[in-house]
Amino acid sequence: MDLVDFSEEVYNNIIAQFEEFSSKLLMKDVRFIPISALKGDNVVNRSENMTWYQNGTLLSTLENLHISSDINKIDARFPVQTVIRPQNEKYRDYRGYAGRIASGIYRVGDEVAVLPSGFSSKIRSINAGKQEVEEPYAPMSVAITLEDDIDVSRGAM
Repeated sequence: MDLVDFSEEVYNNIIAQFEEFSSKLLMKDVRFIPISALKGDNVVNRSENMTWYQNGTLLSTLENLHISSDINKIDARFPVQTVIRPQNEKYRDYRGYAGRIASGIYRVGDEVAVLPSGFSSKIRSINAGKQEVEEPYAPMSVAITLEDDIDVSRGAM
């Protein structure tokens, strides 16, 4: 804003242009904060140069954003953080892929594709700790076993 002499008119024109653009992207919660990083206006403290702006600073807005309702329960994403292979008599052939569900809902029997390999399989079981879970969803941490013995390692999706 320091480049445009902290002009409210310029700020309103930028908002109008961006609202027109963002409406085509179906963006729901867009916030506008006039700042001057050079002078720190409205970054941490309220600006004395933009008394016309009455909403929160950038830091205040970031600290108070509500994001928990933004969890995507449709597109399934599960980044594998580790592979569990106990190597004992009780769990002789156990191979669990553990991680935190990033999005989606998983069920036993669901067909899954592993990336980057592209191999596919079906979910045999889903465990959270020692307990089997029926329908885990983001942001739960689970271990998933597959029906087929395919190559899945840390970092796979």
